Amino acid sequence: ISASEDAVDWLAQLSYDPQFGARPVKRIMQKQVLNELSKQLLSGQLDTSQTIVLDAFEQSIVFRKAVKDEEIAG
Repeated sequence: ISASEDAVDWLAQLSYDPQFGARPVKRIMQKQVLNELSKQLLSGQLDTSQTIVLDAFEQSIVFRKAVKDEEIAG
């Protein structure tokens, strides 16, 4: 699994809260990444035989299969 810069930036924006430290980061990662990735893997939309890329699209996190250049660079 890898993440685009847009995805990292979006997750950072969502979870930024200096008052609560890292707790919002964990919560956002669980909800936006782990839960959704699990659903897509279990439904067969994605599989573990390919590199999965986290990306940001229209103010949400999306998952897609990596193209060959991304697999080499990742």
